[in-house]
Amino acid sequence: MRTIRVFEALRLRRVYRSGVVLALLFANSSAKAVDVDGRALIYSVGTESCGHFNAERKAGRDNPYLGWLGGYLSAINRVTPETYDIRGGTDMDGIMLWLDKYCDSHALDTISDAVEALVLELHPRRITKGP
Repeated sequence: MRTIRVFEALRLRRVYRSGVVLALLFANSSAKAVDVDGRALIYSVGTESCGHFNAERKAGRDNPYLGWLGGYLSAINRVTPETYDIRGGTDMDGIMLWLDKYCDSHALDTISDAVEALVLELHPRRITKGP
């Protein structure tokens, strides 16, 4: 009986958390979770410019970006309702190519801006349920 209550509590917590995420997503048109001033703290290479990213990619020094990107996309999978894999059928090579093209056209944007645009592009094709 206690096991059933624990599972019910976990299920309700997940439903509640999903509701909070949905409320945040639909609270404003930009669909971002931010503070009251519209800002969010970005860490590490996410603060670097697309121009710097392009230079590092060309020099073969993109491992920090790959690690940061993997963490960012994993977090998106975790907090976005009905999302198992935001990448859909796109592999990491395809994602990096998309970022290369985006950053070629938006050299002054930050990597986090670029990845946010990527997520918006990928969202309609995301995988909603795991195997």
